[in-house]
Amino acid sequence: MEHPVFSRVGRRSNTPFTVLILSACQEPFFLQEVVDGNLTGEPVAASEAFVDYVVSSPGLSTPEPYSAGGAASGSFTISNSGFTAGSLPVQWGVYASANNANWGTNDTELESGSQSALTGGSSVVVNFSGSWPSSGTFYLIVRISSLEDSNSANNQQESGPYTVGP
Repeated sequence: MEHPVFSRVGRRSNTPFTVLILSACQEPFFLQEVVDGNLTGEPVAASEAFVDYVVSSPGLSTPEPYSAGGAASGSFTISNSGFTAGSLPVQWGVYASANNANWGTNDTELESGSQSALTGGSSVVVNFSGSWPSSGTFYLIVRISSLEDSNSANNQQESGPYTVGP
């Protein structure tokens, strides 16, 4: 039997649309396409249904050798691995972390900025430019955040180590 809402909407328009199916008992929910009042296609898991920003591929484009006060330029990728389009910006920061691949409050910010929201399944390459804070060994750490991000566990990525001379 067709659900009355699907039937009513299906008669108003021949255009397929996607419906969100929620479970009253806190079970995972799914998205499916509705065509002519009937659910079609494969369900999409809840983890894929939300906005999920992911940072990847941080790297330097500045050629070696690196020197204190010298250029530290490169790029990284921000992706929305979720099914849903974002509506809020993604804040990002690139840091030089001395002898440590984990971000900390003592790390030096090379550059920060904001990227506009991404549609589901899309990516953008972000370029950055900063200066090495001093000589030593550094890791490059990129961190992103957005108020609508459903999974913050994939919002940091590192590369390195990089040796910076005087």
